[in-house]
Amino acid sequence: MRDKTVFEKHNFRNGRMISGSKSGYRRWYPNHDVIFNANIFTKSGKEFHGDLDLTKDCLPLQRICNELGEEMIVLSEMLGRFGAEDRPYEELEVDAHAKFIPNKRQYLERRYVGLHGVTIDKMTVITGKGDGWRRVRVRKWSERSKKR
Repeated sequence: MRDKTVFEKHNFRNGRMISGSKSGYRRWYPNHDVIFNANIFTKSGKEFHGDLDLTKDCLPLQRICNELGEEMIVLSEMLGRFGAEDRPYEELEVDAHAKFIPNKRQYLERRYVGLHGVTIDKMTVITGKGDGWRRVRVRKWSERSKKR
């Protein structure tokens, strides 16, 4: 991992928690794209681990991506640990949940069509099988814009 000042500048410290209760957070924000214990990778390696609410966090994450000048992918906890740091970026990208590209006004979110197994360090993780990407507009989130 590189110097964390870019992530920390945008209030993304390693181990970040967005709620003390995962089930409560999902109840409060049922339509949000939330990944608890997420991992962010660039081609340079693992950059961040912690909770993400992509619905709320997409704008600061895009700003981080722009500052780094490097594509970033977001993986779930199991796919971003246990030897993931040793796997090639292109291999990790296949199972990424989201992808941020520098200087874009949208990020890419995985479309899922079922399940498949990913073997990681003698362990098989069952995860969603992606069949492409869906574009999601990067915009500022506010409580007022929250659908009730």
